[in-house]
Amino acid sequence: MLACARIGAIHSVVLGGVAAAELAKRIDDSNAKIVLAASCGIEPNSVIPYKRNSPHFFEEAAIVDEVVQISSHKPCSVIVFQRTQCAVNLHNTSPKDYDWKSLIDKVRREGKDKVPCREMKSTDVLYLLYTWKPKDTPSY
Repeated sequence: MLACARIGAIHSVVLGGVAAAELAKRIDDSNAKIVLAASCGIEPNSVIPYKRNSPHFFEEAAIVDEVVQISSHKPCSVIVFQRTQCAVNLHNTSPKDYDWKSLIDKVRREGKDKVPCREMKSTDVLYLLYTWKPKDTPSY
């Protein structure tokens, strides 16, 4: 989040338990260019895969692939941080999957790993935060 803020990239953090339809709505609302995701979520007694080609795949998971498929706006790229608990094979289709570590290594080799902070206006958008309101709660 801090890295996004430093370069002026508007971001929205979403927990791994968010339903695919809700995440697709966020992608559509923001016209997201990139989705950053881990290969899986880690819970006390289980590993939850976020990609279909995971060795631990089960249909209810793999939210990242489903979200990209059902969203109206298609992000250009999905960058995946490979967790050792559930490494996945990455897609070479659109949107193309990229491995986080490989991208970081490439940027370092090219000497482009030092990016200056971007000066922003106090009125510029920093992040998008979705809130939840129960249906029975009155609006004030």
